[in-house]
Amino acid sequence: MQEQYIGDAGDFVKFALLRRLSLDGLGDMATGIGWYLVPDESHLGDGRHVGYLTLPQYKHLQSCDPVLFSALLEVVTSGKRTLEVLRSNGVLDRGWLEADEHVPLPRKDDAERRAWFANMCDHFAGLDIVLLDPDNGLRPRSTAATGSKPAVDNSRRRESIKFAWYEEVADLARRDHSLVIYQHRDRTPNQSERIAEAFAGALGAPAKGWRVVSHLYSQRSFYVLPHPRHEDRMNKSLSVFADLDWRRRVSVERLIAAPLEG
Repeated sequence: MQEQYIGDAGDFVKFALLRRLSLDGLGDMATGIGWYLVPDESHLGDGRHVGYLTLPQYKHLQSCDPVLFSALLEVVTSGKRTLEVLRSNGVLDRGWLEADEHVPLPRKDDAERRAWFANMCDHFAGLDIVLLDPDNGLRPRSTAATGSKPAVDNSRRRESIKFAWYEEVADLARRDHSLVIYQHRDRTPNQSERIAEAFAGALGAPAKGWRVVSHLYSQRSFYVLPHPRHEDRMNKSLSVFADLDWRRRVSVERLIAAPLEG
């Protein structure tokens, strides 16, 4: 995640979803956010999708979560789009834990990355829900992480800090967390099917959950993988979430996939 994106359309859907899942009125679920922080890339000019906060065609979105909408409007208009401001104005529930260390740059092996992730796991021990917020989503198979690779792969290794790894998702799932994972849309065909199959392969079991798709500006998804003890409760929360006044700009789909054979 890059702080320059804070308050954009993706954040509104992300936090509205997380608030709906964790603060559902049935007893708050202990929640953590793994930010997967990376340095801002100012040359991209990203984080511009904030018109939903002021343009009349998006006014209906305020009813989806009025408190969150107002808080994000304050963040964006302040000109200080940082995690510190996000915390201070109430966007993040005071009971939520955060892991906000920057993702380590790739080295010759995975040791630093694995230590960074182990610290995150320890920090989130015992929580019900963990949100993973990598800059680009889940690591494509073509993106090398570390190791001895030809020089042509160096740029791909550098890009690996922008992704969560499937083995990290599986590790957290085995620690009895329900997971919410951000995914940016890429241009490859059947992306959601491939990701669902990769989840199942990493878990070594069928992947069951939901895909929440936002069509506000650029398309992005949030994959929700429930722990069995949370499945019924999350199903009810997501039904309510889907019925909010999104006007087809947000949808919820079931996700079921078995591990690929061979």
